[in-house]
Amino acid sequence: GAGNGLDAFRTAAIIDRAEERDVPLDGDSYVAFFSAPIPRSVWPEKPNPSLGPWVKSELFDFRVRTNGMPPGLVAEGYLNFGIGGSILACFVFGGLLRVFYEAFRPHLGRSFLPTFLYAVAIWRLAFGTIGLNLAQGLIQTLTLLIPAAAVGLYATRRTRVSNEAPMTPTVTSRVGAS
Repeated sequence: GAGNGLDAFRTAAIIDRAEERDVPLDGDSYVAFFSAPIPRSVWPEKPNPSLGPWVKSELFDFRVRTNGMPPGLVAEGYLNFGIGGSILACFVFGGLLRVFYEAFRPHLGRSFLPTFLYAVAIWRLAFGTIGLNLAQGLIQTLTLLIPAAAVGLYATRRTRVSNEAPMTPTVTSRVGAS
């Protein structure tokens, strides 16, 4: 109801409206991720990584500035390449999640930092991308991972330092000593 996650009604409405308007993006929304680090002062017309405002203004004719209706993974695939794009987007994204998991799998539960980073990233990556769109989900994941990596490195370092600190001898009293 809130529009978080894969909203089937929103997805169906976007696909229906896209069929009426015949607006294929031809992969432009996927390229937006790579242009995100470039400042708007250098490239004023760079693509917006968020498709929400575009969907709300171009497909549904609502006035928007920044908020919108994010299409989600399925509708974004449709907006770019039609029904085949919807199906392919799901399979490719699932494959990328599998590659991500396999990269971390040997370390999960064995090493604090990779386990921590995987736990932080997978939630945002999976649900952010399915509910928003690919570029915005990836950007949100990276935005969350950078401070998480700093916190994880700091926590790992603090643990290592405290484990390596020399133990100070403790004074014990002996019972019956005179």
